[in-house]
Amino acid sequence: MRILVSIGFALLLASPSFAAVEYQFRQTTRSDQATVPSVPVTGRAVLDGENTRVDYLSGSSFEAGTYLIARRDQGKLLIVNPKDKTYSVTDLTAVATSIGNRGIRIQNLKTKLTKMDGRPIVAGLPTDHHRLEASYEMTVQFGELALTQNIQTVVEKWTTEAFGDAGQSALTEGPLRTGNEEIDRLIEAETSKVSGLPLRQVVTITTTPANVRTTSQLKMNGRRRHISEMIVTSIQARDIEQSYFEVPSGFTRVQEIKSGVQEHAVETLSMEPGN
Repeated sequence: MRILVSIGFALLLASPSFAAVEYQFRQTTRSDQATVPSVPVTGRAVLDGENTRVDYLSGSSFEAGTYLIARRDQGKLLIVNPKDKTYSVTDLTAVATSIGNRGIRIQNLKTKLTKMDGRPIVAGLPTDHHRLEASYEMTVQFGELALTQNIQTVVEKWTTEAFGDAGQSALTEGPLRTGNEEIDRLIEAETSKVSGLPLRQVVTITTTPANVRTTSQLKMNGRRRHISEMIVTSIQARDIEQSYFEVPSGFTRVQEIKSGVQEHAVETLSMEPGN
């Protein structure tokens, strides 16, 4: 997500604190059960520590031109559609609480973090390469039915600290608490073990059905593997006006689709990223 001119790079390393970081990124996903290839997502993100804005340029996550705004002091996510001049507001705390109340149980969580050799160059910057491996058993209760999966997650991260605190996102800094201790421990394990701004990340999730012992048993489909990769293609430090993180005047607020937001949040929780 970043590109650097040689002179600018030297200046950035000399001054580790910036007003904001702007980068372009590309994200792809693939699954061994997908019948149709997913469409790569491209976008532009701006992080200033307190605020985050992500503009979607192409792909299937959101309509091109749509952008998201998150402000840490508000705990809300705004989805803005310039084409229709509308926006919706999602209360992230309420979404997290909803997930915590879904009857999800995490057991036998094991994690292993490995610092890999070398400092690979990504978008012109040397990076620290870490591999985080996590395995656990996740059970979701639906009345008397319990769906249980064994989940193995491998997260490869290539990060840089060249931009100091500007690389901290309002979307990721201080993960929201769901109120479910097991879920919160899993989220913390997957988000807080590696510092720095990711320039590349590859997440591989493998799920297999587990034996379920309840009054009613429901057998799940077989083994699945899902791979998501994000890479920064260009990056720069810049000054950003506060108005960049505000909804333009004259835009109409519409009701958000809560189920869709929550489903995406559950995908993030289970480390099964959607496209």
